[in-house]
Amino acid sequence: PHYDWSGLVRLPIFWEDDVHAVFFDGAFDGAASARAVLALERAELKVLNFHPVHIYLNTSDFDGYQHAKEVLRDEQQARALRRPESGVRTFFEQALAATRDLPRQKLGEVADAFRRDNAYVGAYARTLESP
Repeated sequence: PHYDWSGLVRLPIFWEDDVHAVFFDGAFDGAASARAVLALERAELKVLNFHPVHIYLNTSDFDGYQHAKEVLRDEQQARALRRPESGVRTFFEQALAATRDLPRQKLGEVADAFRRDNAYVGAYARTLESP
């Protein structure tokens, strides 16, 4: 974690579904893949960002997602576009299984612990203290 210019605690995103879909050509297959991609052997903060729409559609590439955006308001059409193959949903399930026994914290708890151990001393903090 780190403070931004305003004193807001920022938590770095370790992995994001849409970035993976774009830069890894939709490679979401294999349980070993989730363990390897998430580098679970390294004990460190890992914030994983999954978008609900990508879990629902099981997105693997953005061409399919762009097409789906046009019909998402129609439940029947959206349901027809859900992918049975490997994608974000299957990776999400693998990530949950692979991290099941690892320690977890709520993001607010991580930010609170960072604030306790690291005072914000930026320029914005000094302007708040001025009369």
